[in-house]
Amino acid sequence: GRAAALSAAVPLVHSLKDESLRDEYARRLAGWIGDQNPDFVPRVLRMVRGGARTSAPAPARPTAHADNVVLQTEQGALIAAVRHPAGAAGFDEVPVEAFTDPDHQALRKTVAAAGGVAAGAQLRPEAWGDALVDAAPDDRVRSLVVALMATSIPADEGAPTSRWVVGTVAALRTLVLAREISAVKGRLERVAADDPVALELHAELYRLELERRAVSEQRA
Repeated sequence: GRAAALSAAVPLVHSLKDESLRDEYARRLAGWIGDQNPDFVPRVLRMVRGGARTSAPAPARPTAHADNVVLQTEQGALIAAVRHPAGAAGFDEVPVEAFTDPDHQALRKTVAAAGGVAAGAQLRPEAWGDALVDAAPDDRVRSLVVALMATSIPADEGAPTSRWVVGTVAALRTLVLAREISAVKGRLERVAADDPVALELHAELYRLELERRAVSEQRA
């Protein structure tokens, strides 16, 4: 709801001809939306002054329950990367194709184009937000980025947020590793035990299992 309100209201506030009135309503808009991040007000001011044309992102398509869990995990990791890149270590290791939703893939590409969370961790929040908006390929993806910026998470600072960020990114990496492990096991079932390829697959399976165990420990 907050993201949709922001996306709909920014063009309206930008249309005001009086610049001082426009800035005042931009500040009010940030307050009405209720985001407690101190960088949120200047971000809304920049959007209004620049006339950012945004539209509310389309909601995730309804799918089977298992798929909803996957979509929620993907979105959570993207929120972590956008809102708290310094704590989202490991996000850059998740490839674009690991995301199952086209919008999520577009957002993952945008994060990569902005330098990944490794770059975001070195920037102030507002600078990282600007970098993501600049890296977005079109208005639709920019609106999705803005929506993530306005999305509430358990807390904006402190231990609860840190645990949530680390756990969410680790959850996505666990899902991706589970898929890779399943694929390797499927290949093993189709290879003869004495085939040299089987030895390589067993080694790959062992590596993936170790990585999944390490990632699972991050979630604990």
